[in-house]
Amino acid sequence: MRITVIVAEKAKAAEAIAKALAGNAKVEKVGRVKIWTWRRGNELFRCLGVRGHIFTSDFIREIRESLWQKVDPKKLLTDAPLEKVLCPGMKDVLKVLRKELKKAHRLIIATDYDREGENIGWQVAHLIARKVNPSIEIKRARFSALTPDELREAFREENLTSLDMNKVMASETRQELDLRFGVALTRAATVALWKYLRNWKVLSLGPCQTPTLGLIVERYLQHLESVERARREVKWRVEIRVKVPGEKGYITLRSEKVFTSRREAEEFLRNVPSKVLISVREPKEEIVRRPIPLNTTRLAALAAKHLKLSSKEALGIAERLYLSGLISYPRTETERFDPRTERALRHVLSRFKELGVLPTNATLTRPSAGKRDDKAHPPIHPVRAVPFDFVRRKLGVRPAALYELIVRHTLACFLRDARVLSYTIESQIAGVRFRGCVRRIKDHGFLLVYKYHPDSQLPSGTFKTGTIEVVIASKQIVEERPPVIPPISEGELVRLMDRLHIGTDATFADHIHTNIERGYVKRQGGRLVPTEYGLKLALLLKKYVPELIDPHLRARIERFFDEVERGIKRKEQAVREALQMFLGVFEKFTRALPTIARQLAEVLRHSRRR
Repeated sequence: MRITVIVAEKAKAAEAIAKALAGNAKVEKVGRVKIWTWRRGNELFRCLGVRGHIFTSDFIREIRESLWQKVDPKKLLTDAPLEKVLCPGMKDVLKVLRKELKKAHRLIIATDYDREGENIGWQVAHLIARKVNPSIEIKRARFSALTPDELREAFREENLTSLDMNKVMASETRQELDLRFGVALTRAATVALWKYLRNWKVLSLGPCQTPTLGLIVERYLQHLESVERARREVKWRVEIRVKVPGEKGYITLRSEKVFTSRREAEEFLRNVPSKVLISVREPKEEIVRRPIPLNTTRLAALAAKHLKLSSKEALGIAERLYLSGLISYPRTETERFDPRTERALRHVLSRFKELGVLPTNATLTRPSAGKRDDKAHPPIHPVRAVPFDFVRRKLGVRPAALYELIVRHTLACFLRDARVLSYTIESQIAGVRFRGCVRRIKDHGFLLVYKYHPDSQLPSGTFKTGTIEVVIASKQIVEERPPVIPPISEGELVRLMDRLHIGTDATFADHIHTNIERGYVKRQGGRLVPTEYGLKLALLLKKYVPELIDPHLRARIERFFDEVERGIKRKEQAVREALQMFLGVFEKFTRALPTIARQLAEVLRHSRRR
């Protein structure tokens, strides 16, 4: 009897594959590893999940076990030998894989189809399977959702393919460069700091982590400057609220004149009558554009803004939704639906009419589209239509909220743009012009379902035009200061990191989390602000080694990974060129380290005393 072993990235994915291909497969537990088993004719299938990377790149044991002070950091950067080491907690997985693959005729890799998923598949195939069973046949199944139809299609014999070795080597390039850069910088900095503070914790630096800190600090400095400007520069306007007969609510109008003193504004306020004439102009029609489909960056930014989830939380929850068979693969750069995905998705979206999310008279149109397409996965979208309450009961409040966001966003992409009427309102009081604005929805379009857009709360219909006498309900003096720029939000930071190519959609949440974990950054009122330690570190790096905190350096490094993935460069060439590019920056950094370490030590001593 032939034996085929299917290896997925996680147990949930393995279970979904087994259910799609076999229906009621038997499940057994070998140690901590679940294996689903079924037969088809003369072939036995055994399917399991591996819990992520099995091996990682690291320096050889002699270097790993040496005192940091005994190893030249420059050697770590340039030519210290590396080896593959077993990831923590993977010993039992390795043991099971060796046993299963030794007797198998065929291995089908069914990990996530991205750089890291392909790398995990390569580890299983070439670092394990080929060593215990050199003649084993190796195939690759590619899919973007854990739905039965898509999985069955992916596992058809004619659709099975080979591992993408360019993706594998791009991942290997990233592992080696991030290891060399991060360890060399961190060891050099930490040893320098230890000269001033014995037994102090590690001073961690990294090629993505440090530019991310730089972006947070840059925005924080803009915030401090804007606070100071707002404190110095203050002017005053007069504001009135009026009630228009037959209309709900009040309308606010503000004086165009800026008063240079509060006393001047108060004198004017005393002369404001109880009734005034207002002039409502004919409206201008505004088109409110529907959103474009969700990629990972956009999902993380929206989840931070509307659901107050950190990017790490949002992507962790999205992974749960994916493994539960509710959404497509959540790590993607794509912003446009291909025809095949669109056809399948229309059927899913139409079912939300039955669930009351989409009005029964709404018509789905051609979807909106962005420019990006990674050619691997479609935009993030629902693959099953289930009630939000069902998700809440099964997975919890936050997964239900994120699922609802994904559903409503995807529906909005398939609905037409909204149209809003904007009415300008003016009044003359004692020679001073007052101005306000009223907006009304003319055509809801995508706003029927997209409650996250501020215009979704606008009333519909029209507003009276012409000259109207109204009663002033209230009047007051309002201070007007230059706007205060807030510290950066996580959503803004994610979008900025994406634009500057700091990391990838799979890693940006980790870089933010690392800065918080290291004590360089903290969350405050929904914003990211540097600690005193993080601020000092960033300012010192900016002064002495600005290249190290400059996001454009990381963007240049990311290009090496992309070139390996596209087959333009081989891994060895990319690593050599990237290290050569970084070597000058590293030497500049080591020359400045005594000064940087001494000043950081002063900050840390001060914080200890407080």
